[in-house]
Amino acid sequence: MRLFKLFTTSLVLGLIGLFFYENATVFKTSLPFTLDLYIREQVNWTYPLYTVLVFAVLVGFVAGIGVLLKPYLHMRRMLAQEHQEKESPSALPHPPALAPSEGNADEQGIQTAGTESDQTRQEP
Repeated sequence: MRLFKLFTTSLVLGLIGLFFYENATVFKTSLPFTLDLYIREQVNWTYPLYTVLVFAVLVGFVAGIGVLLKPYLHMRRMLAQEHQEKESPSALPHPPALAPSEGNADEQGIQTAGTESDQTRQEP
């Protein structure tokens, strides 16, 4: 199996090398570029095709890594903020949830069950 892997890897690398060898003249052709911002004179330059292709691959690779890491970095930022909030509580703590009082409950139309002491108490 090790020999088969070695053979197939060398065959694939050989085909890739043959592709670049056969197309060397195409990759070496110069591409003219012109930049005209209508402010100053036109800027002209030429680059070989292989330089343009390598630049495009590198830009794509960097953009892909950036898109890949964006959720990871966002999550780390959120965790760091949460950790900081746990270490230093805010100056104004949140008030505890208050149950409605009996007087307030009647106004809201909520019936509250009386406590045991209310039920045993007799009013004159």
